[in-house]
Amino acid sequence: MNDTKAIINRMKQAFKVKTNKELAEKLGTSISNIDNWKKRNNIPDKYILLTSQMNDINKNWLLTGEGNMYSGRWGLQTSGNAILDNLLRELNLKDENELIEYLEKNYDYKTTKDDIEKWKQNGEEPYGLLTKIAIKEKINLENLLFKPKTVKINFFEDVYAAAGAGAINHSIKPVILETDLRIVEKIFNIKNPAYGIDIITVVGDSMEPYISNGEIIVIERNNNPHNGDIVIANINGNVYVKKLEKDPFGKWVKLISENPAYETIKIEGEELNDLQFVGIVRAKIRPF
Repeated sequence: MNDTKAIINRMKQAFKVKTNKELAEKLGTSISNIDNWKKRNNIPDKYILLTSQMNDINKNWLLTGEGNMYSGRWGLQTSGNAILDNLLRELNLKDENELIEYLEKNYDYKTTKDDIEKWKQNGEEPYGLLTKIAIKEKINLENLLFKPKTVKINFFEDVYAAAGAGAINHSIKPVILETDLRIVEKIFNIKNPAYGIDIITVVGDSMEPYISNGEIIVIERNNNPHNGDIVIANINGNVYVKKLEKDPFGKWVKLISENPAYETIKIEGEELNDLQFVGIVRAKIRPF
């Protein structure tokens, strides 16, 4: 039978803490629960698993003290920014503002943008809170704390972006594709897939020679593109692929075609309320 007290000590070692109170905070539980583990000589499996996942610890070492301490699977995310991106992706949230609202509504956890900035810059992530979220939302902590091995991509078979006149969305239900993260980073040139990746087809020739009719484009979801980006813009249900130029004071936006035969679309005034940026084109695929 495993020695519960020794396991608890190794759990503290894994988290680099000294007291039961600190361990309880890391695991999102209470000191009284840890005391009960000792009395019953039993630690719930989920806390063993959490300790292993959160610290890249060899589970066998944790239970017996034998073998290598670290599992060496992927290595913890050293960047708080990376952990935050993982959290947004797993909770299907768009940005930090939605995260702040989510935490207060679902966990009565009040935080600010300044707090989140500390998570990103100084590695001050609230691990106890992350643990609670993982348990409640049934999220594998590896998906929060480690670099994901695979990325999900939304393939919209019947959604088209117009390189010409506006095309209409005919379907909004994608086929979910899963691919290696390295493909997304190296081939599609998407360094941060947290907000989502879409694949759709282009119709029309207004973006030739940059993008041709019938080519498939890979889109990084982003609602705040910069001047010069090739963007996917939705105007009252019409979906365009165009080069972006926008007024720094937010008075107007121009959607520019690469093909000089097509006029620039200028949006200003109240028309801006009908404009939504879906994302930025990062790659294209030309079927043979």
